[in-house]
Formats: sequence, C-alpha cells, structure tokens
Amino acid sequence: LAVSHLTAATHGTLPTDFDAERRMLLAEALLADSRDAEAVSVLEHWDSNSVWRAYAEFNLGVAFVRSGKLDQGASVLDALGQRTADSEEARVLKDQANVALGYALVQQHQPARALEVLARVRSAGPQATKALLGAGWAAADAGNIREALAPWLELRGRDLLDPAVQESYLAVPYGYAQLGAEAQAVEAYEEALREFEAESHRLDESIGAIRAGGLTQALEGLSAAPGSPLKVDPAKVPAARY
Repeated sequence: LAVSHLTAATHGTLPTDFDAERRMLLAEALLADSRDAEAVSVLEHWDSNSVWRAYAEFNLGVAFVRSGKLDQGASVLDALGQRTADSEEARVLKDQANVALGYALVQQHQPARALEVLARVRSAGPQATKALLGAGWAAADAGNIREALAPWLELRGRDLLDPAVQESYLAVPYGYAQLGAEAQAVEAYEEALREFEAESHRLDESIGAIRAGGLTQALEGLSAAPGSPLKVDPAKVPAARY
C-alpha cells in the first residue's frame, strides 16, 4: 500500500525536496518488501542536492548488496564510509555504512576486509556495539576464536536492551565451546539464561504496571503548550527502562 501511494505521486508534481523524500520513502518501502532490484532503480542516478542524497546512497548500497551485487554495493558503501563528515548526522550515517559493509563482507567470508571496515566505526557512536559484534564474527570466520572473544566479552558489560549485546551472550559460550572449554561454555550459557530470564521478568512487571494504570497516573495533571513535550519524571513512569 505504501509503495502504491508513493508511486502515485510522480516526479514533477512535488517540490524538489519533497520529491527527493518521496523517492527515499519509496525505496525504503521496496526494501522492506524485499523488492531490492526495484529499490535500486529508484535510487540510481540521484541528481538531487537535497539532504536526502547521502541516505539515498546508503540505501542504494544496501539494495545492491541484498540483490546480490556485492561489488557495486561495496563500492557505494565504502565511499560513504570514508567520506569526511561535518555533522553528527553525517557521522552516524558514515558508521552505518561501515557496519552494513562489514556485515556483508562477513557473510561473504571476507574476514580480513570486514575487520578493516568495522574498525572505522567510532567506539563511542550508536553503531559501536554492532561493530564489536561483527568484528567478533569476522575473527571467528577467520578461525581466530580467541580474538573473537575479546569484543564479545566487552559487549557483555553493556546494556542488555541492545540486540548486539543480547547476541554476545550467546556468542561467548559458542566461542568457548569452539575452543574446547566446555565448563566455561556451560557457565556462560547459564549466565545468559539468568540475564534473559531477569529481563523477561522486568518486562512482564512493566507490562503489568502499565495495564494497571501506572502510565496514566504518571501523566495525570501534566500540561504543556501545544507541540511541546510533557515534562515527565522517569522515576514515576512504569517501563521507563524501555
């Protein structure tokens, strides 16, 4: 449905910036529907100077990779991943390009190149955990299990709500098992079970508190100007962790 509506607004009927955004949304809808080749056709030959151009390049690289054209996708993502970034938004997109390319290379069993690309990702950026996880899998693919364990163990000390951290709880015991350290593998699996069960319990408690009216109570009496955010005390909100 989204593809149909976004296609209906044809080129030339919208101002330049709005049409660029339309093309971006159309391409993302096609990618979400696994219509990768069609997404490529929408994103190629991008002649706009709008703010959406860098995002178009990123999605074009992803679309190429997903449609089996790794060399073309790698070329686009590699260029974006090495480009000078003059804003935080550009730096985040640059990190995303390097993570996307790194993972594509891991899947193609090119661990050395993957490690080189993932090393470009900022250690304190929002993509850092994905880069660490990918670096571990690249090292494991190269047969360097001990090297793989270093980033995976680092991840276990981070926020469990992060999917990369969650996967690290399973990657660590896998690594120990590959090394023949069965006792450490069992201990690590047991730790993963404890952490996942505790998180599941916290989530159930939060759902119960919200259904019991806790969220409504936390918002009662609050007021703000139209369009302004409510000033809510996180300590009084059920499920603030989420």
